[in-house]
Amino acid sequence: IHARAKNDPLPRDLEQACEYWLTEYPRMASRMRTSIVAGVMATLFVFNNGLVHERVSTTSNFSFDQMRQKRQWLFINLSPSEYGDSGTFIGAGFKYLMQRHVLRSLASKGDPFHVCWCDEAQNWTNQFDVDYLAQCRSRQGCMVFLTQSVHSFHTSMRSEDAKHQTLSLLGNFGNRVFHALGDVESAQWASESLGKRIETHFGGSTQPAESVFDEFFGVDRTTSSFNTQYEPVLQPSEFMNGLRTGGPRNRYQCDAIVIRPGMPFANGENFLFTTFDQR
Repeated sequence: IHARAKNDPLPRDLEQACEYWLTEYPRMASRMRTSIVAGVMATLFVFNNGLVHERVSTTSNFSFDQMRQKRQWLFINLSPSEYGDSGTFIGAGFKYLMQRHVLRSLASKGDPFHVCWCDEAQNWTNQFDVDYLAQCRSRQGCMVFLTQSVHSFHTSMRSEDAKHQTLSLLGNFGNRVFHALGDVESAQWASESLGKRIETHFGGSTQPAESVFDEFFGVDRTTSSFNTQYEPVLQPSEFMNGLRTGGPRNRYQCDAIVIRPGMPFANGENFLFTTFDQR
């Protein structure tokens, strides 16, 4: 390894490896060494077993550089529902490597966009997604996440602050497309993402006539009032009711509310009611 070292970091890494294996590791208690070996072997076993070994530990004609230069697609058809943890491991691994590759790249004029498209995104998400979304735009990278609800991400985070991690992740997405939502929390989050604005509320009351004379001549005893207060731009119920969900019954029309922060749509609002044709 010393003879093959041609760059600066490698000799230093080699020194650290020698220091660990020749000095620190032999001095450890046998139980600690056994635990370390068991942990390492468990990790290596995943890479060298079954489907994972076939897909990621053998030869390949694929590279991320080639994919971007030749504008190619990589389709990973390994659904966790069919392939279990192995499918999740491979899909999440490729996604992470792709993200690291994009962040290392320097985008220039004329370079293609790099799009990572994740169906049932809660199966592939990880803590690095937040960092990637915050930096990928300047390198012409983006991600499209499709999921059922906010709760899906809470479950996949598997940590005490899962809710905060979910909000941090979702807050980094620019355009958001909401179809008919089935739970209150998701609808509440969608509504809050648009913020609030001042709305005027009008009211009034009618009092009975004080005398027969007033009643006979129609003396008006109606009073009116109004007040202003901040209300959501769109109420959560807008995301849960009245949106068609496609299929033959709805002539394959699927309604949605699109939210875009910053630049408004032609209607002057940051949201737009629209319809997608499933055909």
